[in-house]
Amino acid sequence: MTWTTQWVLISLYVMRIAPKLGMTRRDVFLPGKGTFQEWGKYLKVALPCVLQMSSEWWFWEINALLVGFLGTVPLAAHVAANQFIGLSFMPAMGISSAAAALIGKMLGANRPTDARRYVKVCIFCNLFVWLTIGLGVWFGRHAVASMYVRPGEVSVLMQSLLVIFAFAGLPDTTQHIMSGALRGMGKMAAGSVVYLLSYYALMLPTGYALAFTFGYGVRGV
Repeated sequence: MTWTTQWVLISLYVMRIAPKLGMTRRDVFLPGKGTFQEWGKYLKVALPCVLQMSSEWWFWEINALLVGFLGTVPLAAHVAANQFIGLSFMPAMGISSAAAALIGKMLGANRPTDARRYVKVCIFCNLFVWLTIGLGVWFGRHAVASMYVRPGEVSVLMQSLLVIFAFAGLPDTTQHIMSGALRGMGKMAAGSVVYLLSYYALMLPTGYALAFTFGYGVRGV
């Protein structure tokens, strides 16, 4: 439903501004003569972005599969915690998109000093937002867990995962802002390499070792 709503709203917005861009609504939605020109340049930008975003989604899905081997209680706590974590990351994703747009605009206007300033502003905004979210999660973890699961073993485990999230969320959301800055600078390939190395060469093996070798279970993942 969320993606459908997003598509509808964007389509309505594009239809509204099309005349201001010197285009008809038909030009916007139907393929024309120039639709498939310069796709090489487009794919050079798009594919690294897709890889960057997908690598993170794949990482979370692989983690969920690993947690499944730990039993039903850890899996239930992990899934419930991830639902809330995904919701809590929306502000960081918004700030990251803003960073990409602002930095790209400033660099395009040959204003690198302003671009650097926007990087700092976005990081500071995320710091403020995350401190608010993190404190809310820390002090309200019992209430958060009660919205997803009934009191019991799953609830207790979910609350412990939320405590980890309250501390780990700041560096994680900050890297989202930095990835937005890289997109704004046109360095999507660099961001993709960093994501792949971080998630699959470092974090995934470490999480597996902590969960299964050292006995931390779902908390290690």
